[in-house]
Amino acid sequence: MALLLLAIQTMVMAPDVSGPAPVCRHQDGMIDRPVVPTAEVARSIFAAVAKPLQSEQTAGGYVLTIADEGAAWAVFQALPDRPGMITMGGGGLTMRIDKCTGAISEMHYQR
Repeated sequence: MALLLLAIQTMVMAPDVSGPAPVCRHQDGMIDRPVVPTAEVARSIFAAVAKPLQSEQTAGGYVLTIADEGAAWAVFQALPDRPGMITMGGGGLTMRIDKCTGAISEMHYQR
């Protein structure tokens, strides 16, 4: 249990820890390296997209988690854990951000 809590805390508290950068396919006129190289850049993109979709009060009620999925960042909001309580529903916004292109996909509200 302590190891799981440490892993979760590491994802939230140390957002720039990630695996090796993906190899971005060359396309004429495009940048040949990841345009979203760190979790901090992914956090900024998430914030810019989420801002017009939810109030600061709503956003402040969630814990933002950023997970490295290799070629993309999974960024999602979840309600904070409450000891002794089981939370069902109330999930926030989630999206995948491609590291090479910055493209956002699979954006939706969690159930």
